[in-house]
Amino acid sequence: METDLIEHLRGIKGWKSKIGVATVYTKKKKKTSKQYKTRDKLKIDLIRYADDFVVIHEDKEVIMESKKFIGEWLAFRGLTLSKEKTSIVHSTDGFDFLGHHIRHYNNRLSGIYKHKLSHGTKTEQNRAKATHVLRVEPQREKIKIHWRNISDTIGKLKAITPDRLIRTLAPKITGWANYYKSVHSSEAFSKLDHLIWKRLYQWARRRHPNKGKRWIADKYFTTTNGRKWMFHDSKTGRVLKCYSQHKVKTGSYARVGYDRSYYDGDTAYWAERMSNGYGDITPSKAKMLKRQNGICPHCGGRFSNDDLLETHHKTHRSKGGKDKYSNLVLLHRHCHDDVHRQDLIQKANNPPNNGHVDPRMWY
Repeated sequence: METDLIEHLRGIKGWKSKIGVATVYTKKKKKTSKQYKTRDKLKIDLIRYADDFVVIHEDKEVIMESKKFIGEWLAFRGLTLSKEKTSIVHSTDGFDFLGHHIRHYNNRLSGIYKHKLSHGTKTEQNRAKATHVLRVEPQREKIKIHWRNISDTIGKLKAITPDRLIRTLAPKITGWANYYKSVHSSEAFSKLDHLIWKRLYQWARRRHPNKGKRWIADKYFTTTNGRKWMFHDSKTGRVLKCYSQHKVKTGSYARVGYDRSYYDGDTAYWAERMSNGYGDITPSKAKMLKRQNGICPHCGGRFSNDDLLETHHKTHRSKGGKDKYSNLVLLHRHCHDDVHRQDLIQKANNPPNNGHVDPRMWY
């Protein structure tokens, strides 16, 4: 669709300069010395994810023609554009894409800070001169839906222990925060932290209607790493990690090749990206992939994009092993099964109790 759209637009009389050159260039990153393919002289962008996509161009006429062409292109294949989701907007009005709100805001830099940037590096100078700045933020509707889910969960679990409540909330908070942590989400995270604190404090007061505020605060909230009012379980010491603690400074990332597709069969390319921590995997697995250079230590094979990955404890938890990275390793699922099968065989060959085998314990 992207290729046909570009060819169609460039075929319109007088539009070649509007659309730009579609030639593919090979560039090299100075920091990593890695090469990648790009079409940086093309003046139209089509960003796609599954069946969602956005077409970006500075000329509204080009966008309107693109919408018309894509509608015809899809109709030929028995598909249609969604009338509810399809719209033409200016970047200063903003648009929603994959749960994010993307918008150009007026550059409000002024005073000493702007003067400092104007005498800094080339990037800082461009930032000072820019009339608008781009912000990618969590979509307001997504924030409301997520908070409603968290609030309802806390409301339903009135009689549960603090430890169980933390175990229930932690995956919900972590999953949502990890999705939005790399964009402008500080304001949203701060707001959600305040809301969840109020909700948990309300939950705690309801459990102890005859206790004072200070007693409730001392029992259910603690200070961790200099951060106050962290909800915790005094018996287990488990602490609920808040949204702002997931926010990290993001560095540079490896751009996916222009002509690459997740289903192109080039497992070596996608395996290399996975070993660098890129892909649809959890941050903990990405960290282990980097440490292992994308290689399974059991079979010595490189992980591919289709492999099922499982975390293995070097020292089993039944033997005192901890849930720490030093005791964890990432394996293929079949390799993980093989490791535990070998453990069972070893136990069967070396049974306890002076050679007496208890049939209830061994298989």
